[in-house]
Amino acid sequence: MSMRHFSTSRVSFIFKLGSTLNNIKPEPFKVVQVTKPVGLFTKPEIIPLAQLNNHKSPSKTSEFWAEFKSLFNKEKREAKRLELEEEMRKGGLYDMHTYRVTKGKVFLSPISYFKDSKSLYFPNLVVTNLKNETSQLADVFKNKVTVLKIHSTQEGFDITKEYFSIKNSTDNYLTESGYQILNQEFDNVQIAELNLIENGLKGLISKLSLGHLRKIIPASRHDSYFSAKRSLLPMKLREDIFLRNLYTGYVYVVDQEGKIRWLGCGKPTEKDHEMLWKAVKGVSAE
Repeated sequence: MSMRHFSTSRVSFIFKLGSTLNNIKPEPFKVVQVTKPVGLFTKPEIIPLAQLNNHKSPSKTSEFWAEFKSLFNKEKREAKRLELEEEMRKGGLYDMHTYRVTKGKVFLSPISYFKDSKSLYFPNLVVTNLKNETSQLADVFKNKVTVLKIHSTQEGFDITKEYFSIKNSTDNYLTESGYQILNQEFDNVQIAELNLIENGLKGLISKLSLGHLRKIIPASRHDSYFSAKRSLLPMKLREDIFLRNLYTGYVYVVDQEGKIRWLGCGKPTEKDHEMLWKAVKGVSAE
């Protein structure tokens, strides 16, 4: 390699590095009011049963070769670069800072639930419940109107509990007795929880804590408490559904078509709680 070519390559590399560093500077976080439907414009594809039953995580070797091959595909390489920039720009430290500043309230909930004709779709994910059964969210949603509680940290797990408090009671819908009350009030409504887990050490810790979860989650909800790899929800999809911070917790009302009809996050206000259950009542009556 000539000195001239080397110098040109080095300048090009430094230019790209500088451009990337500029791109990953986080913008000041803005808490916005949700005023229009969020989600995917196209209904997610159903995963074939045979493929679902044989679902396995890719091996480290296959993941490596997939990554290696993508290096020679210009479009995939550029898409990966942009994805990494976005992850770095809004990564863990940024999320933690935002969570502390907003106290988990990263958006303000819509003042009413979205009409069926205007609503958009929640992504379809492969999930595993506390009975170690693998399924997909699209099938979970088909059964009933779903109040979906999402978290990936202990803070997120705890912060949304008050959404499920029962009016004029010290109980809540997440307990065994509370869930029975929910079933008496709504015969076509279910509560589902989704724990988004990381790969690596945190993923291993999550797997080791399953025994503890089976003890604290009522047996009646073991089939609707799910875990899924966080990598199944890349940044773009998370932005589409306003899952904008991984430290806080979220609540979605999803109808039987898989459409997002209402959403909330963080510690609920009295109005948030009222709107959640107004949405549940309205959507379940359709």
